[in-house]
Amino acid sequence: MMRKLVITCKLVLLLSLTVLLTGCGGFEYRGDYPELFSVAVNSILGAQGFQEGGWPRPIQPYIRVLEEDNYGRRLFIYTEDVTIGVSSYRVIIQKVEGDYAYFYPHYNFGRGRTDEAVEALKEANSWNQ
Repeated sequence: MMRKLVITCKLVLLLSLTVLLTGCGGFEYRGDYPELFSVAVNSILGAQGFQEGGWPRPIQPYIRVLEEDNYGRRLFIYTEDVTIGVSSYRVIIQKVEGDYAYFYPHYNFGRGRTDEAVEALKEANSWNQ
């Protein structure tokens, strides 16, 4: 009888600890660019939407607008890495209408930081056209 009680207590403690460590709350983006955040997270394969290492809460991703063309398209940097630039992406959003953000799937982001890579990204996204 005593053995069952000990096992039950250990199991309850283990389950409680698991729930506590895995987190009960979700992450919510609270930055200035929710539409850019949404496009980046839904475009970039493996994007989590937050930076690792912020305990007990994740750290907001870094987003900065670099350029805007004559038709409202925006080129921006998105990274979830604390050391900005190491694994940052260049992303283009086509437009925002109300609650909807538009982008070209598979062609709206890239990692290249050279002028040629950025120009190729712009060309694939009809920049200034």
